[in-house]
Amino acid sequence: MKQTIYFLSIIILMGCSQPKSTSDSSISKDAVSKAMTSDDSLKAIIGANINKQPVIDTVFLGFTFSMTKKQAIAHYAELIKQKKLVMNDQDQHYEYPMIFELAKAKAIIAPEFQGDKLYKLSLLITSAEEVATEETVYLQVATTYMKKYSGFTLFKTSDALDPSEKEFHWVKNNLHIFLHKTVDGSVVSYINLPADKLIDDNKAKEADSAQTQTKKDI
Repeated sequence: MKQTIYFLSIIILMGCSQPKSTSDSSISKDAVSKAMTSDDSLKAIIGANINKQPVIDTVFLGFTFSMTKKQAIAHYAELIKQKKLVMNDQDQHYEYPMIFELAKAKAIIAPEFQGDKLYKLSLLITSAEEVATEETVYLQVATTYMKKYSGFTLFKTSDALDPSEKEFHWVKNNLHIFLHKTVDGSVVSYINLPADKLIDDNKAKEADSAQTQTKKDI
């Protein structure tokens, strides 16, 4: 079963060039608009990709879905040693500096495990400077991912609570990359689809079993 999200930075602690000062670029807006053309459902796209080969194992900063918890922590420590992750002295956690065309940002890494294997790696991305708003950061992240993952199927959905807010999905084979906004910042998740489906199936079985038991009990 899925383990509760925890920040590797907390576990580890316990044991750039200047961007342009202009507003959101037309390139970012154009890239975002291109994601709004697909008529296929996200579920259908995932279903068409989930069993395709080859399996994509390596994701952000060299983390892999085949990593155990112990291996993931060791890899995190190595990233600190390589200075790819730096300490935020104010908040007392490690973060990854991100430099975009129009914004400087920072990301905190949060893994989730299915059993003992990494199945989801999420980044909480926030602005690292006062001149860049969280909206600018979100557009910059969206634009960058659209360019990097142009070979993936791109799909757009609307936030359930605020339909005006757009969410983005990149899907290829077993990998689903999901970008959305939260009150804390932009979140990008790298998800291993087969493991995610297994978790959902187990939850559905548990819910059905609980419902059946309730009907018996009453």
